[in-house]
Amino acid sequence: MPSTFRLVLLAAALAGCGGGSSVTPRGHRTASDCERLVRHTIDALARENGAGAPTDEQRREIDALVDERCGDASYLAWVDDLPDASYGCLMRAQTMAEGDACMAALPAAAPAPTRPAPPAGPKCAAFDGDATGSATLMGVVTTADGAPFAGATVVATSGDQGELTAVTDSKGGYLFIDRTPGIYEITVYAGEQIIPHHCVSVPGADATTTVDVTIPAP
Repeated sequence: MPSTFRLVLLAAALAGCGGGSSVTPRGHRTASDCERLVRHTIDALARENGAGAPTDEQRREIDALVDERCGDASYLAWVDDLPDASYGCLMRAQTMAEGDACMAALPAAAPAPTRPAPPAGPKCAAFDGDATGSATLMGVVTTADGAPFAGATVVATSGDQGELTAVTDSKGGYLFIDRTPGIYEITVYAGEQIIPHHCVSVPGADATTTVDVTIPAP
């Protein structure tokens, strides 16, 4: 999860993307609210750097950045969980310094609960896929009757990157983007149930690997 307001350092030369100031209540924010926050942040950074109107190429970079951030279920969940006062503060911030002050005033987060260890799974084979470029891993978590399971924690573990986590959205979807190709062990925590890890080969070359998980009936 992000711990600082400096989410868009690569956008130092971008401008012209300001957001509104109304506050969608905590627990009800959608990808549209996330987009407004990211674009407002880009605008604040550009204002500090005295950037002019963005070029067409820069606009495309902005759009790609917004899609990346707000398509990430874990980031979207972080935005949705921001206290109303903090979210409103960020949406009113006109400079990065003001945004940093909003972040500094965030209440201290409670320690994350310790997840129980998953049951032992199979030993994963060595990776023999395409190791070039980046990789995307995504999927949908559903119940035994096919309904989307929102709020499940999906853990993807690899020897190179350690443990990555994502929380499924209202449609049960999760997404890991711009990852290093390799073998990932996928474990899903859905309420009191733990779906043991299984090995997934995630090739690069900017390819997308889809892993859907069904939660068995208790």
